[in-house]
Amino acid sequence: MSWHVIWSKKATKQLLSIEGKQRLLIASWVKDNLEGCATPKAILGAKQIQGIRNGWRYRAGSYRVL
Repeated sequence: MSWHVIWSKKATKQLLSIEGKQRLLIASWVKDNLEGCATPKAILGAKQIQGIRNGWRYRAGSYRVL
């Protein structure tokens, strides 16, 4: 089973508010690392979000991806 990413309206709006280079860095990081992966928690640097059972956070440049 592989995972795929679905961008919410809020996430899309926040992504579009970021300057161009950083936006491309985040989008390409998500595509390369999260899209089609077997287990998102196995990605290097993944940290579990406290208080959420299946929530994970990642660093993409100076931004955090939830």
